[in-house]
Amino acid sequence: MKKFCLALDLKDDPELIRQYEIYHKSENAWPEVTQSMLDSGVTAWRSIAPAIGSS
Repeated sequence: MKKFCLALDLKDDPELIRQYEIYHKSENAWPEVTQSMLDSGVTAWRSIAPAIGSS
């Protein structure tokens, strides 16, 4: 199984990070995005975020 990783840096702003986390919860995903991933062969995905303030 191939694995891919995407990484990004968020601004060090707790409110913006909170909003980002809400928007990116799986239950908030647009059905079209989820379907596109499935159509592309992606069968599993997960998000891992460090705690706010960690380095």
